[in-house]
Amino acid sequence: MKLQNIFALIVTLIGFAACTSESELLDTPVENSDLVPVTISLGSIQTKASVDLDAQEGNIENAVIGIFDSKGIPTTAPIVLKNGTNTGTTRLPLVKSNAYAFVNISDEDIVALQAISSEVEFKEYGIKKLLTQNAAALPKYGTNTNFTPTENGNIAIDVHQLTARLDVSVNVIVTENGEGDVTAQHPEIALSEASVSWTNILDKDQNTTSGIDGSFTTNIAGTSYNVINRAYSYPGARPTLSLKGKVNGKDFTRTHTMKDALDADNVYLLKATVKYDLTTKTVTDFTYEIVKASSVEVNVPSFN
Repeated sequence: MKLQNIFALIVTLIGFAACTSESELLDTPVENSDLVPVTISLGSIQTKASVDLDAQEGNIENAVIGIFDSKGIPTTAPIVLKNGTNTGTTRLPLVKSNAYAFVNISDEDIVALQAISSEVEFKEYGIKKLLTQNAAALPKYGTNTNFTPTENGNIAIDVHQLTARLDVSVNVIVTENGEGDVTAQHPEIALSEASVSWTNILDKDQNTTSGIDGSFTTNIAGTSYNVINRAYSYPGARPTLSLKGKVNGKDFTRTHTMKDALDADNVYLLKATVKYDLTTKTVTDFTYEIVKASSVEVNVPSFN
């Protein structure tokens, strides 16, 4: 199940510049007198494919933005935003440009990106930041290509998550004599003492995480799901979920391994259904399914 979460990085061009036709634009940086002041600000958060974006997932801790002309030459030094600051200023020439933004990266990544003068190396840089389960610190990446700065113009860079999100929802169904559905008549029979762990998420330091326990809500195509655990993974992983818990005092343990590799900037909701029978007082069945949303592919660099 896939999701594209989009954050707008707004580049606002403010200043005075001579009217210049597109045919007159240069492909390399020009003299300081021909530069226009630029204000970079982090814009509004949007969602796609009817999947909610967690508020923390839109948080910006830092950003590095590289801007290059049509020949791949930097038109300015990399623009660095730090300490939660969502605005910064620089000056740009009126030339055809490509912009690339890395958001919520490590100090090591910031230093490395500041030293890159090649457009290819910058846009394909593989970040060193370790995988985090902190939604507010998730790394992101975005581009805006083939634009020309204009006086008082705006340049938006759509930024995508470099990680995939995994949500776990558990539904308990109560049967009698192995048949029917009498769940509504027995609200006291529910999931308790749930414990979740994830393995094979391609974590650089460790291969297992317990994710984030809590009470989340994920809406997909108009249907609301109660989520008991949320985790973040590198793309390319095929993680295994281990779920333990009790239903009416009866213990159960089940595992499930994802069939397909995870894609960046996508949400995967694993819906587990547990059947408990009143007659035998046992957990009689346990199934998993992936709840699907619209499929969206994004082009982002890989982690190193």
